[in-house]
Amino acid sequence: MIRPWLSLFLILLPVSSFAGEFEISVFAGNGQAEWTDLGQSATSTVLISPNGLDIDSASRVLIAEGETNQIFRVDKKGSIEVVAGCGFAGFAGDGGPATEAFLTKPYSVLAEASGSILIADQWNHRIRRVHSDQTIQTVVGNGEGFFGLGTYGGDGGPALKAGLNFPSGMCEGPDGSLYIADQMNGRVRKVDPKGTITSFASPTGKLKLPLKRPIDLEMTSDGKILMVDAANDQIYSVTPDGSADILIGPPISETMIPKHPGIYLNFPVAVEMARDGTLFWAETKNNRVCRLLPGESDPEVLMEGDKAPGIRIRGAAAKEEANRPKLGRPNDLLLLPDGALLIADPDAHRVWKVTFSDSDSSES
Repeated sequence: MIRPWLSLFLILLPVSSFAGEFEISVFAGNGQAEWTDLGQSATSTVLISPNGLDIDSASRVLIAEGETNQIFRVDKKGSIEVVAGCGFAGFAGDGGPATEAFLTKPYSVLAEASGSILIADQWNHRIRRVHSDQTIQTVVGNGEGFFGLGTYGGDGGPALKAGLNFPSGMCEGPDGSLYIADQMNGRVRKVDPKGTITSFASPTGKLKLPLKRPIDLEMTSDGKILMVDAANDQIYSVTPDGSADILIGPPISETMIPKHPGIYLNFPVAVEMARDGTLFWAETKNNRVCRLLPGESDPEVLMEGDKAPGIRIRGAAAKEEANRPKLGRPNDLLLLPDGALLIADPDAHRVWKVTFSDSDSSES
């Protein structure tokens, strides 16, 4: 269902694209990197390191802030509030109010269908849940580690006893299963509704994929899981029963070749897919966010930073390109119900919004 979306903008720049026009604006963050306090609106609030994004059933956007160790929530009027994290790094607070809990470098956030919020508490090597009563609890990961690194273990047993190693992206399956990008363990873990954890995809598991650093996961409208492997420069499409295809990236074998050959990624970190099949992704080493429309073979660069290689942007005049806001470093993407795209940009200390005048697609 497409829901109306309102937000406060600091910047509103029209940019031509080959398929129409789009506008880039600031959704959250004032561009400053020194924390003070919550502003009167999302655009006046300091976001030092906005890492992850999601949206709940009330069309409120969740932001995982990695530097202040908090989770923020922005409503449709642009007001912002803290829903988890006391602002200090550490691990404490399970069973108590979420806003008094200690988090350490939260990487991503997931709004569950039940109304709860999941947090990838990355440097604590845990997944934590904020319940509807605003209390917080660890639900995945034993938190064990050595010299800051996590561990691996626990497959086939309770998720709470499992070892995680810098958990990153998450997505929820139609049956309520939770999928976790266990980044430094090089695998995607699955927690079923009963709380049992397994390795869903790994170099040695039932679904054998040569994963090195799976970093983002996205559940599509048709039940497929998009997996981003940053270190291998690949984006996979995987069915729940374990059939995998490469959407973009180098081939694995003679039979497993990319659906979109000729597109080369450089450390992709996020992916989104609209209902019509439009694909969006973000790359940190190429420092760009791209869109690939159905039937097209040449991606369109929506935003890029100074270190980007300068891929041609079809239909964009030089003066329009010069006026376009520059990316600092994209880290996550979120497709809104109205088809607009949010970009978490930690280095610019902002969340950008890209609104497409030509788009009638909605979130996957």
